[in-house]
Amino acid sequence: MNNKTWYNMAAQGESEAEISIYGPIGGFDINAKDFAEDLKGMEVDTIHLRIDSPGGSVIDGISIFNALKRHPAKVIT
Repeated sequence: MNNKTWYNMAAQGESEAEISIYGPIGGFDINAKDFAEDLKGMEVDTIHLRIDSPGGSVIDGISIFNALKRHPAKVIT
């Protein structure tokens, strides 16, 4: 994952991860495709999703929603 981004993904033990989305979605030349590729690499049972975003790209937001929906982990927002 790019170090200058509006999201962060971090494992918390073997079966859980936390994803933080802070800032406008789609900023820093990072898009939903980058997010989805990073999400694919998360092999966990539970994702804790933290969101504090003023908005951003609606198209990227919908793509992120769909990527999280497709992921086999339980997503807790």
